Amino acid sequence: MSKYKFNRNFAILIGINNYKNGIPALETAAPDALKLAQIIQEQHQNLKQQYQAQNKYEVQLLLNQRVTLKKLKQLIEDFKKGQIFLDKEKVTVNKDDRFLFYFAGHGIALEALENQEGPVGYLIPQDATLGDSNTYLPMQELHDALNALPCRHMLAILDCCFAGAFRWASLKRDIVPKVTVYKERYDRFISDAAWQVITSAADDQKALDFLGQRGKVIDGNEIHSPFAKALFDALRGGSDEGADFNKDGIITATELYSYLRNQVEILTEKHYKRQTPGLCPLKKHDKGEFIFLLPDFDRDKLEDAPPLNLNNNPYRGLESYDEKDSHLFFGRENLVEKLYQKAIDNKQPLTIVLGVSGTGKSSLVKAGLLPRLRNSNEFQFKILDPIRPGESPLKALAQICLLLATIVTPEELAKNEQALANIVERWSQTNPKTKLLLPVDQFEELITLCKSDKEREQFQKLIKNAIAKYPQNVHVVITLRLDFEAQFQNSVLKDFWNNATRFVVPPMTQDEFRTVIEKPASEKVVYFDPPSLVDELINEVVQMPGALPLLSFTLSQLYLKYLEQRRDNRALTKKDYEELGRVVGSLTQRANQEYENLVAKDPAYEQTIRQVMLRMVAVEGGESARRQVPDSELIYSSSEKNQRVAQVIEHLVQARLVVKGKEAGGEPYTEPAHDVLITGWKMLVKWIADERETLLLQRRLSSAEKRWQFQQSLTESGELITFKQGESFWNRQESLKTQTASNFLWHRDPYLEGLQQVLNSDDNNWLNKAEEMFVRDSLKRRRRDHLLTIFQRIPYVILAFVFSLQLIISQQGFLSVLGLIIFVYSLLLLKSLFRY
Repeated sequence: MSKYKFNRNFAILIGINNYKNGIPALETAAPDALKLAQIIQEQHQNLKQQYQAQNKYEVQLLLNQRVTLKKLKQLIEDFKKGQIFLDKEKVTVNKDDRFLFYFAGHGIALEALENQEGPVGYLIPQDATLGDSNTYLPMQELHDALNALPCRHMLAILDCCFAGAFRWASLKRDIVPKVTVYKERYDRFISDAAWQVITSAADDQKALDFLGQRGKVIDGNEIHSPFAKALFDALRGGSDEGADFNKDGIITATELYSYLRNQVEILTEKHYKRQTPGLCPLKKHDKGEFIFLLPDFDRDKLEDAPPLNLNNNPYRGLESYDEKDSHLFFGRENLVEKLYQKAIDNKQPLTIVLGVSGTGKSSLVKAGLLPRLRNSNEFQFKILDPIRPGESPLKALAQICLLLATIVTPEELAKNEQALANIVERWSQTNPKTKLLLPVDQFEELITLCKSDKEREQFQKLIKNAIAKYPQNVHVVITLRLDFEAQFQNSVLKDFWNNATRFVVPPMTQDEFRTVIEKPASEKVVYFDPPSLVDELINEVVQMPGALPLLSFTLSQLYLKYLEQRRDNRALTKKDYEELGRVVGSLTQRANQEYENLVAKDPAYEQTIRQVMLRMVAVEGGESARRQVPDSELIYSSSEKNQRVAQVIEHLVQARLVVKGKEAGGEPYTEPAHDVLITGWKMLVKWIADERETLLLQRRLSSAEKRWQFQQSLTESGELITFKQGESFWNRQESLKTQTASNFLWHRDPYLEGLQQVLNSDDNNWLNKAEEMFVRDSLKRRRRDHLLTIFQRIPYVILAFVFSLQLIISQQGFLSVLGLIIFVYSLLLLKSLFRY
């Protein structure tokens, strides 16, 4: 049994057949209300013993002459006072009660006034006069009165023409799709407020001022409206229990609506014309659901909700959604369909997905477009895994092309501009009915990370030639930050860069933000406490450019905070949200928290965190962006520092600020989870500003060190030791083979002096182990070259020294002065020779 229970269950059921004053009588309304009363009063008897008392209804049936305008007005006044007329007495409704309201009769909808939205709906009392709206009951009055009741659950069912006009008096929210009802979700359904209205017809009939005719169907010896007949079938269950979509013995209001719509639309088309039921929540509706139980219901047989742990976090934080995360990717359904149509219908072999940082471009493609294309019934695609250009785009392209060809190397791609086109041609010959799709994520890395102009251009040429030569066989989708577009519009791909290929990702709407927040939580049976927390989150980000990763990070942190506190209510709370610093402060606060915790443990972490994070920043191209740092770049000479680096990475990964990864066939790496960490963490922003010149030097040094290491492998073995050692330097391979490793040292570089100071610094040595070795060898080479210079020049210095002494000893005015000058110059030259 659930710990959540209802105190009392009330039902007021109204049916009017006997109209007068020019209003046509009805045949089914009163029988419909009478039949529903019978079902409601008897239904609990069929349940298991432990559920009977909790589902027994106290029913007030009002038929025909008992439903005048005066009596309806009195009913509404009672509702406003929190009371219900029941068996000749008024009963006070409390917060733990449940209430069902049903109306069967005539309804009408009139055109709205200038200050009103949508049609204005009315229920027609038994004594109403045709054409006199003053004798009708406005649906707005019923709406307001129902909202005044203090009960926890309320369901109103309106079976009348134009009943759908009621929704204009209520909220307009999307219908929640079918969900699995776990034990925890069932408890939430009955514990949270449920205020729902089901209407039998829509509000958009053409003759809005005409009293429509209700349809009727024969059910044995009984006559009912099509809507009522479907309602009874649903509540009675029947052999197929059609409204119980999950087969769990529960019919939620949402399931009931779905069943009614499916049945009534078909049934009414057969008899007179289509009738479309509707479902809408009232403003007091929360995450509850008005439910009806079937005889086989047993809460103990419901599944347990997914366990809440680190692996079940419904939010990705700063990370983008991959295709495997598509079940948690919500809020972009319409945009995914538009992108799908763009990629399919524009007859172009290239689609460029553009947007400012933080609009969800990568997720839209990886978790939205790719699954949509994979499941397409119209086209057959071979979808390659998304690649990122990184520091070596040809290496990334070669690795993904290994799925299409036996041997593909960066060297081959570098030498032949048609290499990718040839791969596409050969693959298509054996797969003529399938189209290749190559997704290239974060195309801006060609600017921010790739240092070789030649490689950058060759990568684009390969793509251009492939899509130009085989547009029917390959389609390339790229994502690109909007602020980098200008640098590509006149590039190699300029012929394909046009409005037909560009797809700009717009900012999210409020409804999309709501879906992004609520749907992943619903998948894991997680709730927001209070529900208005969702609105606060939306209001904070809806006007904030590129706020999506910040919002996702905040939601992820809320979930992690819930896990830390080990509550049992599966609720993300406003208190935690405030403690996190809300959306704007959550990222900075969490990053600062990790920083402060580590520094408190050991002050040495201050420099370690700074150095590790700065290595993850790319400053090339004028913009700061994230950078993948190979694990080998984070190995230092000091074992203590290596331990600190490992701790820093572990803490930042657990905080979801950075992520670890590994490209196929490549080295493991670590990188910031999103560019927003680079631009949003104030401490890191200051570090970048202070160390921009140092960062540029470090990148130059790292590149030079790798060239030196590569040449050493050639020098030691006479050939390339491994393919991986050389593929990063494909465009330099031939020239490298003709030189010695020492030629790549920085013994003549003016920066070596400053690097020597860094090397000798106790607290600001940012050089890793490989870079230290490179600097030390450069210093050794400089000293060696200098010694050679000394040996070459020392005889001349000695001769100059002896000659100057002879001139001084001669004591001949001018010659003595000249000798003195040569003597001083010789001493200075001698000193300079021994400066290292």
